[in-house]
Amino acid sequence: MQSKLLKTILLTAVLLALPLLAAACASSPKEDAPLWSDENTLEQVYPSSSYIARIGRASSAQAAESFADSELTRHFEHSVQSVTSASQVMVNNASGTSKEEKSLERKVFVDSSMKLFALHHTQAWFDKKTKTYVVCSYLDREEAFSIYENQIKISRQNFEAFYNKARDENNYLTKISALKDCIPAADSYLSVLSFAHTLYPKSDANYEKDKETLTSIDSQIAQLKKSILFYMDIKGDSNNQIKDSLTNIFTKSGFTITESKSPYIIKVLVEPDKTYHEETITANPKVSLQILGQNTPFYSITITGSRVSGFKQAEAFVNKKIFDSLVSELKTQLPSELENKLF
Repeated sequence: MQSKLLKTILLTAVLLALPLLAAACASSPKEDAPLWSDENTLEQVYPSSSYIARIGRASSAQAAESFADSELTRHFEHSVQSVTSASQVMVNNASGTSKEEKSLERKVFVDSSMKLFALHHTQAWFDKKTKTYVVCSYLDREEAFSIYENQIKISRQNFEAFYNKARDENNYLTKISALKDCIPAADSYLSVLSFAHTLYPKSDANYEKDKETLTSIDSQIAQLKKSILFYMDIKGDSNNQIKDSLTNIFTKSGFTITESKSPYIIKVLVEPDKTYHEETITANPKVSLQILGQNTPFYSITITGSRVSGFKQAEAFVNKKIFDSLVSELKTQLPSELENKLF
């Protein structure tokens, strides 16, 4: 009897408590999404002036974090390449020469391993509505830049080692060659500064002079070429065929050929190297060039034409084939041979 009464009391208590529990559940506040979990409110938590932040969503917390990291990486790739391209366009406009348009082809890519340092993540939040995890990856701009500064110093020192050598040269030919040697280090330093700009724009003022130097190398080379007047000392030519071909090659590269004596000289020796047989002639022609600047040898090259043969009675035709062969080989070989040193 007592046991039955106790059960009745417990059942009554449970029945009375159910409405109260239901009311409590109904009145409990709904879980709010973190402000950082939505692109529309992300700025309130991580303002872009101080942070770079991106959101990732996925079916697991780990995947969401990886996706957020990849979004941050993509941001840097796009931003750095855009800044670098703008700098390269500025180089071309400054030089005003079609040759320097080649600088547009020098694309700068940022290694993804550079982008993911000083990286922070929020704790994953589970969005019950979409049944996905949300994570925010973010960088504190100032903190990340303080770490990256060492990379800037290394790139600057590497570039300056090349550039100072070029700056100290008085011979215009060796100066052009030294400036060309600067280009890989300049491109590398430019990409580092472009990354620094994306990371921490407030640092730009510290490197403005460096950027001016980096973006002036092509125009410096173009100006030096305009200042060089080459005198051509040529032996063994026929009807100026070799001279005209060399003049065309050098002027297309921005140099000037003069008929007056000059401290910059192109010495040319044409050797048909003909061998006479009983009825025929064979030839292994070649042309040797020596480029001098201020009485100092700068570069030498010998270009060999195709083997030529013909009848003695048609020696004039053999001679024509000899010079046609040499002109063709000069046009093909010389620009590529001198590309990295002078052209």
